[in-house]
Amino acid sequence: PARRFAPRALLSADAASVELRYEAADGEALPVRWSVDPDDPCSLRVQARLTAKADGSYALGFSAFTPTAREQVAFVQLPPLYQFQRLPETADLLCNTLTPHPLVLAQVPWLADGAPLSVVVAAEPADLPFEWPNATNAVCGFSLLNSRAQVQPTFFSPVLGSPRSHLAAGETRLVNWRVMTRPADWKETLEACCLNILKVADYREPLGASLTEAVLNMTDLMMNDEFGGWNSDLRGFYDIESATMGKHAAPLALLSAALLSRSEAFWQARALPTLEFLLSRKGSEILQSGTNRTSQPVKQQIAVPGSFYGTTCWEGALRLTGGLNPWLREAALPEGTFRHARSYNTSAPWTEMLAAYRLAPDLMRLDAVTADADDWLARAVYGRQTQPIDFNAFYNISFYPYWWDVIDLFEATGNTNYLAAAVEGAFHTVAGQWSHPRAPAGEVTVHPDGSQVTYHRIWHKNNQLFRLGWPRKPNDTPTRSVPAWQVSPVGLGLEQPSTYTAFPGAMNNIMQSTWAPHLLRVFRHTNRTLFRTFARNSVIGRFANYPGYYLTCFTDRVHDPDYPYAGPDITSIYYHHIPVHYAFAMDYLVADAEARSGGRITFPWVKQKNYAWFNNRVYTAEPGTVYNDRSAVLWIERGLVTTDLQTDWLAARSPDRFWVMLMNQTRARRTVRVRLDTAKSGVAAGEGLLFEGDADPFRAAREASARPAPALNEGAFAVEIAPLSMVTVGYPADTRAAFPASQPLASSHRTADAGAFGKAHAFTIRSPWGKDAVYAVLTADPTPGARVTFTCDGQTRVCERFPYEASFYPVRAPDAAVRI
Repeated sequence: PARRFAPRALLSADAASVELRYEAADGEALPVRWSVDPDDPCSLRVQARLTAKADGSYALGFSAFTPTAREQVAFVQLPPLYQFQRLPETADLLCNTLTPHPLVLAQVPWLADGAPLSVVVAAEPADLPFEWPNATNAVCGFSLLNSRAQVQPTFFSPVLGSPRSHLAAGETRLVNWRVMTRPADWKETLEACCLNILKVADYREPLGASLTEAVLNMTDLMMNDEFGGWNSDLRGFYDIESATMGKHAAPLALLSAALLSRSEAFWQARALPTLEFLLSRKGSEILQSGTNRTSQPVKQQIAVPGSFYGTTCWEGALRLTGGLNPWLREAALPEGTFRHARSYNTSAPWTEMLAAYRLAPDLMRLDAVTADADDWLARAVYGRQTQPIDFNAFYNISFYPYWWDVIDLFEATGNTNYLAAAVEGAFHTVAGQWSHPRAPAGEVTVHPDGSQVTYHRIWHKNNQLFRLGWPRKPNDTPTRSVPAWQVSPVGLGLEQPSTYTAFPGAMNNIMQSTWAPHLLRVFRHTNRTLFRTFARNSVIGRFANYPGYYLTCFTDRVHDPDYPYAGPDITSIYYHHIPVHYAFAMDYLVADAEARSGGRITFPWVKQKNYAWFNNRVYTAEPGTVYNDRSAVLWIERGLVTTDLQTDWLAARSPDRFWVMLMNQTRARRTVRVRLDTAKSGVAAGEGLLFEGDADPFRAAREASARPAPALNEGAFAVEIAPLSMVTVGYPADTRAAFPASQPLASSHRTADAGAFGKAHAFTIRSPWGKDAVYAVLTADPTPGARVTFTCDGQTRVCERFPYEASFYPVRAPDAAVRI
């Protein structure tokens, strides 16, 4: 039976602690020691000695201070389920295995002057073992409510009914926790908990490959039909959850990858089919069979233009084709108005209006964007929200505001209200990233049985059941010892509460940390290192290629660049997520360079959004800025620059200079040796320039003076780079343009009636290389026995499957006719 204990007597006291005797109604005693926390002036460490009177399961509960009425609480955090003013109807217990941060927080109106005050009860970090969480290994739990459903942060340990809760008669268990009372709002308090109690630190370094190398590896993977999961018939990547489905979750990433790698082959094989997909598919996916997973027919999958993506996407498509296809403007701004696409996200109208402003400031005024944004901020960011979110909802879509574009608005306007809102959003993101358990100093064993179990089902690859490396083989994930930090989950996030807890044997974190570049940008503008710490902890040393999606164990397989080729798949390889992963990794590299240069390095971007929370900047071939050079075009191509795996690099080319940005991803000063491909880069004789960045973005933003760069020795040089800092060098180069000069297309889209096959549409698409493609598609649904012949520019394509389409690249004339 439950028993209440209240403090009755002082047992001892010294300068740092007091020990009190708590008593139950029948006189049973519970000694509790309260100690000053040497790591935080607003925190106390608490230890209770719980002794069992008889064999059984025991749990000790502690409620902090005094209750607060539900309607009076200012803010709460018990992630991932409760934030803002959302509260359960009755007391819910969230175990430490279920929450990203092992604590419960309430911002309460206790101070007479109305100043913020936050109360926290947190686990003792030393009591949380370094083990992967599952349904039975919780150490403690947290509740926002007391037994009377009032707000009162409450801690329980052990968790009643868990293996740890059994005590023999006379056995004593020491139960530890922390209590914080901080005169601050929830954000500053969460930050203090992370830094001072949980000791979250910037602990990661590259493993298996640098992040730059991982981006190049993903570029290669996307070009591999078999292992990259590309379906050329569908012009998309396989969605493993549905048979015969092709999908795009980050279409602009493929256009960007072609430009950044200067690869016309990538353009023809991936970027062009992706743009054709955007032009013709009603949604983000297409089912070749014409039936969904419940065998129901799916009609009208072809729609010109596609409607899933909004103005942001079409603005991106126009700029990523070098402005050579001005007819795309009509898709971006149909009849002069913006498209707001939110069928699979929670973006506000102003996010699409901002893209419309970038594209056509004559049609969309910035003050109209900010007016809509201000209304959204008042409701979504600062408004009172009391209704709990469904357990099945996506955490990064539904539980907190879709804030990713607010930092863009701040950079467009300079209005610090938007920076403050971005900080608010960034803390919500941090609330969903793991801060525990602490990694021990030594090594841990991964894959202890030699064949790591996975709980996820075998899905599809096209119309076949498939999972890479299955059926499994003995010792296909060899047992080995690795440093614990390398496999720590600290910094990772979750998809949704329901998928995180889907399997009793292991909880499911995710590795698709698309939020990380946004945290870096907020760090750049605020110099609040917590954001850089969580950004780095979610990305650096996490993958050497596309690592899959769900993480359910301690594993080092994802640090192997060959993992998506060799398997076995123990992390759920979602092929349509590969471009998403590429996009946020590439965005991270540029955001990192921006921060380390204090904004003196910037490259033009467009925004990939609309699909879930996958929101990132993707980069164009428009001129950017590298210190005093305002004509530098971003460039990342295999072999262009060679250095060590602890150093990330970006390159850029202006008409007469080649730049390389070198970022030290370690916390030690290092000498970095670099080799340039002088033929590819066009480096010429002459003195180079060197600019030194800084780990502190505010210091980096100060006026930078160049000094001579090291002299090249057969294309090689060495520089010393401070911890988490950057050195940028630029050498004279032969005069050249990144892409050939071309004129925009005068016209593109043609239509004709196709009878039983609906409408016929044909487009001419001009590539950044100045060459034209002609794409033709019929709007018909799957038609048994259909055979469609397309002829253009002397070439013939025969299509005997849905969708009925063909592409011709290159063609000799932009107005080349298509016969169907």
